[in-house]
Amino acid sequence: MTTSIGNRGVYHTGKSVRVWSRSSPSTLSIYCTVASQYLIADKTLANLLLRALANRTRERNYFRLYAEMLDGVVSEEYFDKELSDHPERYVVEQDHDAGVEELSMALGLSRQIPDVEDADDLARLFSFKESSMLKQLGDDKGN
Repeated sequence: MTTSIGNRGVYHTGKSVRVWSRSSPSTLSIYCTVASQYLIADKTLANLLLRALANRTRERNYFRLYAEMLDGVVSEEYFDKELSDHPERYVVEQDHDAGVEELSMALGLSRQIPDVEDADDLARLFSFKESSMLKQLGDDKGN
């Protein structure tokens, strides 16, 4: 896909972005670098936010179901069966290896998200494996 505006243009192949300027060829590489970094950062940020939203939804679903059981709306057997039959709706998996960039972005985001008070909250919110977080932070337990 190619988009041109005046003397500037953007070509996107799906994996890479090329930006050009007819009036100033010397700035071409700077545009490419900046455009690529923004696309990578935007994708990482979007993935983090979507994962956090999905995990908060799972927590909410779990506590709604739990409250229904406590109120007698559903039986304990139904509660247990629902959890075992549909874990994707209720269980937050912590199966994602945290990279340096992703962990850095997650730490920045967590300052603006309520109730993220410690490393466990951060790991649950973004589905990070604790061992990968510790590894990125330089802790010997992360191996």
